[in-house]
Amino acid sequence: MEQGARPEAPPRRTRIGLYIIRWLAIVGVLIISQLRFTTEVVHSHQILLTVMAMALLTLVLSLISGGRIDSPVRAVNAIVDILFVSVIVYYSGGLSSPFYPLYYIALISTAVIYGTKGAVFGALAIGSISLVVQASLKRWALSDTLLVDDVVQTFPYLFLIALIAGALRDRLQALDEAASILRAERAATDREMEVARRVQQAQLPQEIPKIEGVEIAILYNPAQEVGGDLYDFYPVNEDRIGIAVADVAGKGVPAALLVSSAKYGLYEHFSENLAKMATDINHHLISVTTSESFVTLAYGILTIKTGEFRYINAGHMPPIVLKADGRTLCHSRSDIPLGIMESADYSEQTIHLEPGDVLILYSDGITDALESSGGLESLEAFLREVHGSDISTWGLRLTQRIGEPRHIDDMTMVALYMKSS
Repeated sequence: MEQGARPEAPPRRTRIGLYIIRWLAIVGVLIISQLRFTTEVVHSHQILLTVMAMALLTLVLSLISGGRIDSPVRAVNAIVDILFVSVIVYYSGGLSSPFYPLYYIALISTAVIYGTKGAVFGALAIGSISLVVQASLKRWALSDTLLVDDVVQTFPYLFLIALIAGALRDRLQALDEAASILRAERAATDREMEVARRVQQAQLPQEIPKIEGVEIAILYNPAQEVGGDLYDFYPVNEDRIGIAVADVAGKGVPAALLVSSAKYGLYEHFSENLAKMATDINHHLISVTTSESFVTLAYGILTIKTGEFRYINAGHMPPIVLKADGRTLCHSRSDIPLGIMESADYSEQTIHLEPGDVLILYSDGITDALESSGGLESLEAFLREVHGSDISTWGLRLTQRIGEPRHIDDMTMVALYMKSS
């Protein structure tokens, strides 16, 4: 707390707890005062009047404050508690009163409200008041010995309780403030992640291209708010379409940033010479990323009329072709991922698709999620199973097949069905 700053009000649950303790003390004194004590003289009538006055004053203060707990209200409550206990102790034997422990409760309440400094000041005030009460009961006929005995009975215990309760309160308040800061930071992070998610969603194709002769279906399921997978279609015209599926090492915001760089590189360095394009994208990524980051990419251009799919595979999962007769062909040849080696070479490959064939490009999140049942082999088995069905249903059926536990990596799959002429 800064010098000169007012002590912060305790949390609402703490205020409610202190209010309940006050009423329990009132009821407890009311009950105990009616018992018969053999060692001390307890003036039940005076204590009863004091308890009734305290109850009435508590209600009045509650109504006046309206539930507020600003500094004046806290100060009045603390003074009222100490005066209440002092009167009760005066009418029940002073330092040897069975109600003297109520001073400790009042002191703990002060510590909760004001912290260690307030608790120490409260201990000094309570100890002094209790000595005055004791002296008045002895009609001020005090010897040095009795005075020392009274001091020893009061101050050490009061200060010990003040230090323990105050330190505990300060520690809890510090933890509560730290938790509040963490909650605020988490809220800010959540807002930033939501913005990042929207930005990344805006980078993905807003609609599936519609080209005569080919049908396209997509499954895209990021593991977090923002993902490290990318799919895109570029260029798109009447007789051909470019298809890209990329996977960035990692997840979350860093992966999303690299996804943006990969998409920029794809557009900036597009070339009909796919090997050269991959080399240029590789140089671009090396210049904007660290050595720990890399991107796998499968990119190709499909000519609709001929069914020719020219592509490069930079460390990505192998394209799969589901043939019209239900067989699966896996094209496993690939080059080094992008962003790792400056001198990496990339080569163009070709797949010839026939009417009824389906070309599947996907990220390793798919096979990782199927790893317990065989990974790539399981994916091929799934494709053979759904052969002949509408490809727009494949994503849902695959998600249902994966089931629980929830996938831990981004899942992306693009399927292109060559329609019969």
